[in-house]
Amino acid sequence: MAVKDASVNGKVDMAIQYNHKTFIFEFKVVKEQATGKALQQIIDNNCAEKYRHQTAEVWGIGVEFSKTDQQIVAFETQQL
Repeated sequence: MAVKDASVNGKVDMAIQYNHKTFIFEFKVVKEQATGKALQQIIDNNCAEKYRHQTAEVWGIGVEFSKTDQQIVAFETQQL
C-alpha cells in the first residue's frame, strides 16, 4: 500500500496492490451531492499508467464524502 503515491501526472491518494491487481483510490470532500470528480481525476490524469506493467488489472476507485452529512455519498469503480 502506498499513500500519496506519485504517478505519471501527479499523486494518487492511495494505491493498493493485492493478488495481481492494483486499486487506485481518490478521495474527495464535497458539499452535499456527489460530483463524480474523484474517479474522473484518476482517469483524466492517467494514474493507471504507472501500474500497468506491475499487475494484471488496474482499478480506479473514487470515493466522495459529504462535508455536510459526514458520510460517503459516492463510491465509483472502473477497470482501467
